[in-house]
Amino acid sequence: MTKDGRTISFPEPAQVEEEAALWVVRLSERVLSAEEQAEFEAWKRKSTRHAETFNRLRAQWDDLDALGSLSGPTSAAEDAGVRTARPLGAWAAALVAALALGGGAWVMFGAREPQQVQVAALVTDGAFETTVGEREAIEVADGSEILLNTASRAEIDLTPEERKVNLLEGEAYFKVAHDKSRPFRVYSHEGVVEAVGTAFSVQVEGDSLRLVVEEGKVAYIPADESDDGPVVYVAAGQSATFAARRKVIETLDPETIERKLSWRGGRLTFSGEPLSEMVHDVSRYTNVSIEIADPQLASMRMGGYLEIGDIDGMLAALEDGFGLEVERIDETHVRIVSAAE
Repeated sequence: MTKDGRTISFPEPAQVEEEAALWVVRLSERVLSAEEQAEFEAWKRKSTRHAETFNRLRAQWDDLDALGSLSGPTSAAEDAGVRTARPLGAWAAALVAALALGGGAWVMFGAREPQQVQVAALVTDGAFETTVGEREAIEVADGSEILLNTASRAEIDLTPEERKVNLLEGEAYFKVAHDKSRPFRVYSHEGVVEAVGTAFSVQVEGDSLRLVVEEGKVAYIPADESDDGPVVYVAAGQSATFAARRKVIETLDPETIERKLSWRGGRLTFSGEPLSEMVHDVSRYTNVSIEIADPQLASMRMGGYLEIGDIDGMLAALEDGFGLEVERIDETHVRIVSAAE
């Protein structure tokens, strides 16, 4: 406390390291907007620890850039401390940083070029299905766009009264053309999601339904409204999970929304999720079963991005970067264990 009675707050070292790691990821993925650049500069000015931590982690990234033959001539902006985005090319599973943060860790992966997506154009009706690891883009005749994620099944039916999609399994992203006369509805065993002109994703897994709304607003109508309560509205910047007659709605920042929808571009992006969650998400795109043998490993925090289906890259990075061991039981089953085991 100062003499005039003001309290000075000192940031926790782990928090500063985590925030610095996130800035390294952002600056490696893309060129910042003017607003983001201003936010980044303000963050660095908070304390000398902020700037020093960022510079240290950026140096780790640059060292690995050199190892991966990715480094090019630095620009004036980079010489001044601003890193511009660089393409990662075919550098599979590059380890960018490993930080000890309260018993967890950060691991960041590079990614190869996104896989091509099959396209079905000008659809008015029909059944569509993707296999494990496959995505399919559907251009609907009304101007709407649908992107089916891995292992998903959907049926489309356009009528004069309604634009109807039955999402039988998996996940899909919808960019809905505006048409007040014909509501756009996504049906599942859990309920109905209705939108007029918006962009959102729907995932059905087991007895749960998950929504992420990128633009506009959608209405969720439970399959049995009398039991689950009234219609629920989910707005842009929110996610919602409905399961077992319960609902959880969260407001997310734009970067989190972008991260949750990063699969659209052929990548999976993580920012502090536990290893168990990362393994679950990666497993959706492969037929290989991944087991985490050590419960303590399951809670390790992970950050970074990798190409959809690049399971070998992820496992190699975990082995090389953290000294973990990957036991390959057979072609469809691997176990992640501590090196001490």
